Amino acid sequence: MQRNRCLLATKHPPCYLDDLARQLASKGSETFLQLHRNPFLLVRSYPARPGAQSALSTVETSLESALLHGAGLATAITGASDFPPLCSAVELVKRNPSTPTSKITLGRSRSCDVVIDTPGVSRLHLVFALDGAGRNYVADWNSTNGTYLNRRRLKTREATPISSGDRLVIHRHHFEFLEAGALARLLVSLFGLSLF
Repeated sequence: MQRNRCLLATKHPPCYLDDLARQLASKGSETFLQLHRNPFLLVRSYPARPGAQSALSTVETSLESALLHGAGLATAITGASDFPPLCSAVELVKRNPSTPTSKITLGRSRSCDVVIDTPGVSRLHLVFALDGAGRNYVADWNSTNGTYLNRRRLKTREATPISSGDRLVIHRHHFEFLEAGALARLLVSLFGLSLF
């Protein structure tokens, strides 16, 4: 199956959930959690590409609708090659790991750790602060269109706690913030793995 190019760019490319499930099944949960220490952004839905000739161009595609319609987790969206692949997750890691900070930047600029190269996303849209002890924060960085956490607009440059399962909306891109352990449990549930 050919996979679509993704507008999300990170040090590590976005991972498809079926690939992560295979990794979890083959390596086991302990090794999986050692390999993936940072939280993930699960791609929940994203805007359809303007002017696309696909039926998908008029609807917002989401993980739930793919599962509802039996598309399967390994199915990539066809006809939307410029948007994030369905059922993918982005690990929040520094582009330059030698940088002595726990801040992960997200925006349209290629200098950000996570790049969403679409109009409506500011050059530096938001910043995650990950302390490694389970306390994580997110702050909108004076973005043009704002950032929403669980349907509430974030105040500019104010660190707000973010927890596993929280929903983020960045322009019209919908994500779920998941700790690696929560992602592993989701993979076990979705793919019927018996690890825990």
